[in-house]
Parts: sequence; structure tokens; C-alpha cells
Amino acid sequence: MSFHLAEIKQLRKNFIELYKDGDFKKALFLGKYLLEIFKKNGYEECPGIAEDTHNVAVIFDELGMYDKAAEYYHQAAALKKARYGESSSFVDTLNNLAVCYNNLGRHEEALKLLIQVLAVRENKQEQVDIMYALCNLGNTCAAMERYDQAEKYLNQALEKMRSCKTIQVMDVADIHGSMARCCEKKGNYKKAIFCYELALDIIEKKQGKQSLCYIIHAMSLAFVCEKAEFKGLAVEYFENAMVVRRKLFPHGNLDYVNNLSYLADLCCKDGQMDKALKLRETALEVVEQVFGQEHLLYADILGMMALDFSAKRDFSKALEYGQRALETKQRSTPKEDIQIAKAYMILGDISVEMKNCWQSLTYYEGAIDILDGDVDGKQIAFADLWYKIGKLFDTQGAYEAAAFTYEIALKIRRSLFAINQEGDIYLLKALAKMRQKQEKYLEAVLTCMEMERIAKRLYGEEHPKYALALKQLGIMYQKSGDLTAAAKCLKEALMIQKVALDEDNPNYIKTLDAFAGVCYDRGDFSLAIQLHKERNDGNFEETAEEQREAACTLLAIGNCFLNLREPGKAKAYLSEAEGKLLRSHLLPNEKYRHLKEIYLAGEKGCLPCGKPERRRMRNGERQCLEETISFLMQFYKRKNKNLEEENIRKTFAAFLLGETYHRLGQKEEAIYWYTIAEKGAEAEYYVRACIRLGEAYWAYGEDEKAFQKFTNVKEYIGEYGDKDSLEYCRVLGCIGDYFYKKGSKETALGFYLLWKHLYMELELPICVWYDDRLEKVGKILADFGRYKEAVEMYYLLSVSIRNREGETAKYGRLLFRIAALQIQVGNHKEAEIMLDHVLILTGKNGITTEGFGKACDKAGRLYSLAGLDEKALEALKLAYEENLRGKKCMTKEGLQLFCELLWKKGDNTAYFSVKNGREIE
Repeated sequence: MSFHLAEIKQLRKNFIELYKDGDFKKALFLGKYLLEIFKKNGYEECPGIAEDTHNVAVIFDELGMYDKAAEYYHQAAALKKARYGESSSFVDTLNNLAVCYNNLGRHEEALKLLIQVLAVRENKQEQVDIMYALCNLGNTCAAMERYDQAEKYLNQALEKMRSCKTIQVMDVADIHGSMARCCEKKGNYKKAIFCYELALDIIEKKQGKQSLCYIIHAMSLAFVCEKAEFKGLAVEYFENAMVVRRKLFPHGNLDYVNNLSYLADLCCKDGQMDKALKLRETALEVVEQVFGQEHLLYADILGMMALDFSAKRDFSKALEYGQRALETKQRSTPKEDIQIAKAYMILGDISVEMKNCWQSLTYYEGAIDILDGDVDGKQIAFADLWYKIGKLFDTQGAYEAAAFTYEIALKIRRSLFAINQEGDIYLLKALAKMRQKQEKYLEAVLTCMEMERIAKRLYGEEHPKYALALKQLGIMYQKSGDLTAAAKCLKEALMIQKVALDEDNPNYIKTLDAFAGVCYDRGDFSLAIQLHKERNDGNFEETAEEQREAACTLLAIGNCFLNLREPGKAKAYLSEAEGKLLRSHLLPNEKYRHLKEIYLAGEKGCLPCGKPERRRMRNGERQCLEETISFLMQFYKRKNKNLEEENIRKTFAAFLLGETYHRLGQKEEAIYWYTIAEKGAEAEYYVRACIRLGEAYWAYGEDEKAFQKFTNVKEYIGEYGDKDSLEYCRVLGCIGDYFYKKGSKETALGFYLLWKHLYMELELPICVWYDDRLEKVGKILADFGRYKEAVEMYYLLSVSIRNREGETAKYGRLLFRIAALQIQVGNHKEAEIMLDHVLILTGKNGITTEGFGKACDKAGRLYSLAGLDEKALEALKLAYEENLRGKKCMTKEGLQLFCELLWKKGDNTAYFSVKNGREIE
């Protein structure tokens, strides 16, 4: 050993010098040579070999050769443990091995080692090392997507940091950065922003802004601000990072161009279009200098500039730049390349903004010719293209066409292997909005339910993206009339957003607004006022648009006070709203006009209650639909080289014409085009066309023709389709309606029961049309003397009404009906409970009202039928007293029963007083 000692010392010295100089390859050569000396001469038990093995592992680590690094770390750890036990040196190697495993994606192995490291260091009470061990554990759990556990370890690291006197300031910044990344992944953007800002502040004070560390953290902060919808802040932080980047790094590389493009995108989202265009111009100059004008990146930037000009409404420049992008790509790539399709799509998008529908459709068809087919890499772009075509149809008011193209886009995406489902959520949201515009609220709710399930699976129940899906589902429940379900979804969304986004976040404020609207519709005006006030506090009114939004909120509060019978406060809020709108120098928007209509109606005592009235079609919408007809007519007449494709196009256009004419109320034209669509349609679209034709006949009073269409669909689905489907459930209900209207109640009941069973089996949302049919079923069952079954139907109906509207007068009437049926089957106790509840319910508005008197009259008669004479007398007495005051709330039957009960009781004085129409002494 002494013979080689001098050589070993010199090799170690040279090794360390090379490592410090960053010459890792030479250092690695020396390190391996050093270990070879030990091995050849039988010095495996030498004390220094473990540390030398560790150092070789470090070099492999620095070179990114993690497999080899892990191998040497493992050897070093075994040598150290064998000689020194669980020493600090052994734990250092074990820690490095764990970090190496993390770099290899072997997180489970890393986690086990780090837990061992932490245990040893806690035993040795090495406070700084404990902090680092906790931080590494946090980062490992975050890499394994165990974010709650990661946050727990990182919080412990921060706690330990506060008691460490020797900690490096930059390590503090690093821990805060780790916490920020963990919170960002969890969706807690509020805490992520706070931690990134702390880290950035530490870096700036310690190193100044001129560092790579500052750039990384500033950009990370911009990314999370964008996710949290704080677009202005995102622009500010990314701009700061770019200023430093320009000073430290060269401008002529792809990374710099990508940074410029991202900052330009942020500026577009924040409405800073001039700044965005300047950034694009800078990026274009860099690409031209480095790659030339024929490069695809040059064409991409031209395309983005075209869209920016379009957003500025400078369509001549938008088309110019879009055309230049297309021509550049046509020169640089093959004819069928996806890049050319994307250039066509940009031109199509610009034409949509110009309302030049034919031109946009022409461009989109150019993209379809390239993307159609099962070519790898094109299907995502093909799905995006169908989404854009859907938006085009939406602008034309052809909502069914838009919905159909969104469904095509979804099918394309779902046909792909391992596709990111975030795009599915976006498409489902667009599809739900189309169903809402069509007033097909059942389909809208079902679509949002699917969206919510996907979001829950992707993000978890605490993520703001899940909250957005919940919010959308809540809004659709509100539109369908299920206000209880709507309130539940929106309340849960608010709770998530309050934690993850904070109360001044735009998304939180929008959800707050939606929840307040639901509370108003439910009649919970006090809570609605509270929510509107909170919403108003979050509006800082920096722009004219924000002032107008504040005016809407103030007017909504005024409407709530009108409903609470406080006209003075309502008028004060109206005055404040009008002043706010005046100061904004903007005209009232549709929201403000609608709220003002409600206020004026309320002043006249015509306050709306429960579900809002169906919105009337405005003149502008009617004109748009008439333009849509012209567009669809041309679409129908357009020729196609492929005969099969032309037939599909004609069928599709005919169906859309039927939809549009039906919305306009033009019976003959609607039926004509639906009939053409039905004859030309195949498979799935035949069912749709036939159902819509049947519904049109029904709406126009042609019941027999409607019945024939519904029967055709039922038979078609029974033979070729899926009987466990929404369409089959729908036609069963429609056929039941036909027989009910014809008076064939027994046949109607058969179809209604099949409809109800399938409705429950499919777990369809409980909407207004469900209530209507349930009431018919209950009535038929009662007429047939099947009282127990009728009770069940009316009970389900009462629960649905209560969930939707609260305990309204309609709900009270249902309880009366259920009580009467319970008496019929001998369930007097259940009847008594319900009658008691109705009287409490109707008495909330005062016991000296006509409504309460009428309720007492009816309850008294039912109490008597149940053998509850004392309660009957009490209720009828209250009704009689109100009747004497001129309320006209007592029926002849009630008066007669009251007399009979008084005579039966032997109260002759009261009996004769009632007989003579006098007050009871």
C-alpha cells in the first residue's frame, strides 16, 4: 500500500482540480483509474476507496449518466456502511443515490432511501441536514404526484428552516420554489403565487435580477399567474424575465423566439394587441436573420401576426399576413403537409371574424382535404378543424350544426390512443353551450356531467379546473330548472376557488355572480344580496367595463330588496346603479337591460318567482337566423365531386334548415326540410331527424303524424339501435303524451312507466319535463284507484319540485294531493304530518292572508277525512275568520263541514254563529 500511496494522493489531487475546473471527462478517467489501482492491488478494504467511489459517482451524475452514477453511489454506500455504519458520510451518499433515482424516474426507490436518510439525520439531530432531507422528500412526493404528502414535507422543511441559523439564503428560496411548484400542480394558485413571489424576492435581494435563477422563477411566476387568470401580472413578470434574459443570453436562438411568442400570446390574452404585434415583429426579425424567410417558423409567426391583426379588426393586414404564411408553407413543405392545413385554418378563422362565412368554409374545406384520413399526427388537427367549423355554424345561428361538428371533433379525439382529455373538456363545454342555446337543457346537463367526471379524474376535487367544470354544470342545472342541484355545484365550486384562487380572482367572481343568480331564482334574496355585495367588493372598477359590471351588480341587489318588500333600499341601489352606468360612458348591455326590466316589473308588483321566464327572441337574432337560412340554402345547393359526400351534405343542410325554420316558427318550411332530411339520413342522424320531425308535428298540432314518426323511431331503435339510450327514452315519453292527449290513459300509462324506468336507469337529470310526465302518471294511477303507486309518483314529484323551486305554493299543493291519497290508503298519520307541514309552510307569509285561509279550508276537510276532528275544527275556524274579513277563502263544503263538526261537538253557540255568518264568540 505504501508503494502506491504517493501516486494515489497525486491522483486524488488532480481529480479534485479537474472537477473544480469542470473538466468532468478527464476527472472521470482519473477517478476510474484510481479505483482500478485499488482493485488490482487488493486494496478493496482501504478506508479511502468508499469516498473515491462516491466521487466517481458524482462525476457520472454531473455528466447526466444517471445509470452509472446510481451504480457507483450504491457501491459507495455499501462500502461506507460496512466500515462506518450509518454515519453522516454514508447518509450523504444515500441521499445522492436517491436524487439520482429521481432523475431516472425511479421515485419509489428514491422515496424509500430518503425516508431512511431522514430517520438517520433525525437521530443525529443535524438540523440543516434534516431540512434538506425533508425538502428532497417533498420534491420526490411531488414527482410521484402525491402533492398533499409533498406539501406536508415541504411545510416541515420550512418550519425546520426557521430554527436553522447556518442556512444559506438561496436554499430558502429553493424551498419556497419547491413549495410553489407543488401548490401549482395541486391547483392552489394562490399559495403558489405567494411562494414564487417570496422566492423571487429572496433571489433579487441576494443576487440581484441579473441571474438565471431570477429568470426561471420570474417565468414560473408568470405561468402560474396565467393559469390563475391574472393576465396583466403574467405579462409583467414574463416581461421582467425577458429584460434580464436579453442581457445575459444571445438573442439569435430558438429559445429566445419561443419566449417572445409566449409573451406575445400573454399580451393578446390581456388585450395588449399593439405590444403583442411588436413582439411578433421582433421574433420575425430574429428568425429571418438566423433561419431565413423560407423557414416554417417564419411562416408560423406570420400566421400568428395574421390572427393578432384580426383581433384588432384590421382584416386587410390579417388576410395579407395569413396569405403570406400559406404561400411560405406551400413553398417549404409537401402539398399534403399538416402545416399547410393549419395555414388554411388561420385564414378560415380570420374570415369567420369578418363574417364572410363562405370564404371561411372554403378555407376550412382546403384543410379538410389535407387532414381527412387516418394519417398519424393529423387527427388532433382534424379535431381542431371540426371545432372551428362548429364555431362558424354557431356565429350563423345554426346551433344543431355546431353541436354536430363538436360531436365529430369529440369522436375523432376519442378514437386516438392515450389522448390528453383536457381537449375533451373544452369540446364538451362548447357542446353544452350549444345545447343551452337550443334550449335542450337535458342534453346540456348530461354533457356537463360528463365534463365534470373527466375533470374530477384529471385534476382531483381541489383543483380550480375541476371547479370550472362544476360551475358549468351548476349553470346548466339552473337553466334546466333544478335550482337545488345548481346551488350545490356552485357552492362547491366557490369553496374550491376561494382556497385555490383567492376572492379577487376573475373566475371566483364569475362563480359568485352565478351563485347569486341561483339564490335569487330560489327566493333566497338575503343570501343573494350577501353574494352580490361580495362580488361588488371584488370589482375594483379600473375600467369602464368594470364600472358597467358594478352597475349590474347594484341593480341586482335592488331587485333583491324589491322582493324583500323594502322599496326604499331598492330605489337607493337603482339610483347608485344608474349613476355608475352613467360614469362608465357605456350603453347598457343585455344583462343590465334584463335586470332593469325585472326592476320595473317589480315596482308594479309583478315580481318573477321560481324559474326565470323563457327569453324572447330579439329582432337581431331573427335577422341572423334569416341570414343563416340563406347560407344553408347555398350550402345545400353546393356541388361536390364525390356523390356520397354530396348526399351527406344535402341531408345535413336539410336538417339544419328544418331546425332554423322551426326556431322561426315557420311551420310548412320546417316540416318540408325535416322530411327531406329524414328521407336522406342514415343510421344515427335518421333517428335525430325523425324525432325532430315528430316534435315539429306535435308542436304544430298534427298529432297523428307526430305519433307515426315517434312510432317509426321506436321500431327503428328496437331493431337496429340501442334501447338503453336517451333517444329511446325520449320517444317512449312522446308516445305516452300522445295517448294521454287522446284519452287512452291505460295505454299512456304503459308507455309512461317504461319511460320512467329507463329515465331512472340512465340516471338522467331531473328536469321540468320529467315533472310534467310524473304528474300525469300520478293522475292516471289515482284515477285507476292505484293509490299507493300514485302516492309514490307524487312523492317523487314533490321532492323534485322542492329541489328545483324550494317549498313554494306548488310544493304545498302537491303535499295536499299526497295527503289526500294517503287518507285513501289508510295512512292517516302520514297524512297528518303532511297537512301540518303545509299549514306551517303557508303561514310563513302571515296567518291573516287569503292563501293561508284557503289552505286551512282544504286542510280542515282532509283532517276530517282522516278522523282528526279537533285539528279539522281548528283549521276551519281560522279559514272562517278570514272569510268574515272578506278574503273569500272558504268553500261551501268547508263551511258545511265546519257546521257539522261544531254540532257534533255540541258547541251550539258557535254553530248558530256560523250558520248566521257572525263572529264566533
